[in-house]
Amino acid sequence: VGIYQPGYRISPDLMKKLSEKREHLIELIVSIFDGEDVSSLESKIKTLGGNIIEISPRGGKIRLAISTNKIADLVCLSGVRQF
Repeated sequence: VGIYQPGYRISPDLMKKLSEKREHLIELIVSIFDGEDVSSLESKIKTLGGNIIEISPRGGKIRLAISTNKIADLVCLSGVRQF
């Protein structure tokens, strides 16, 4: 088993949108790994300027709005599985 690289975490559809190279606000649903500290991840997302819209009751997903220029930082956060 190898390292789960940040590039594996971004869906191909999102990559197409990001290739537009203009900054805008985007809404995402971020899947997180089981057992992750959701409140810590929520704090890190807010530090990046993200706005938490909803956290799933089971804690496996976070819906948020964030600027496209912060996606590279978001993808590197520990605990983020995919978006």
